[in-house]
Amino acid sequence: TEEAVRRYYAEHLDRFERKAEIQLVEILVQTREEAEKLLERVGRGERMEDLAVRHSIRKEAQQTRGRLHMHPNKRGLYGELHAAAMQAEEGVLQGPIKIDSAAPRGYSLFEVVEKIPAAPLPFVQVERRARYWLRQEEETRIFPSMFQQLRDKYAAKIKIFTEHLHNVIPDS
Repeated sequence: TEEAVRRYYAEHLDRFERKAEIQLVEILVQTREEAEKLLERVGRGERMEDLAVRHSIRKEAQQTRGRLHMHPNKRGLYGELHAAAMQAEEGVLQGPIKIDSAAPRGYSLFEVVEKIPAAPLPFVQVERRARYWLRQEEETRIFPSMFQQLRDKYAAKIKIFTEHLHNVIPDS
């Protein structure tokens, strides 16, 4: 019933969650020295977006003006940057941090523009998924007892042909 699906949704909100997202501006350069020089320039008032277009070694920096949109499933793409961004406060310039575990490698300066916290998706958006998960759990819960009832009810009518078991179960 719809009531059961709504109850399942309410009891399992973690399954129907929009993951946390981070919006940031980043300048990625090859050396620590370059990063420190750019850090000074930002400190003197130059805009990170402008510096990212001219200096970042990320391919997409030209088009995005250094803006990145991060999801938890993109952790591997950004390596240490993702972990640092998760810890950083909005509006606070960070870095330089060394990026070793993702390509391109280098030194990153970044500022978190916005953190969008994880939140449950609206029921209307996930109703089909909630109905599916409820059905799966109900089947898992009910199937063993139904199978046992059928086994008990028809035990006298069941005949096992042991000579054919090797066709169904190898090594029997």
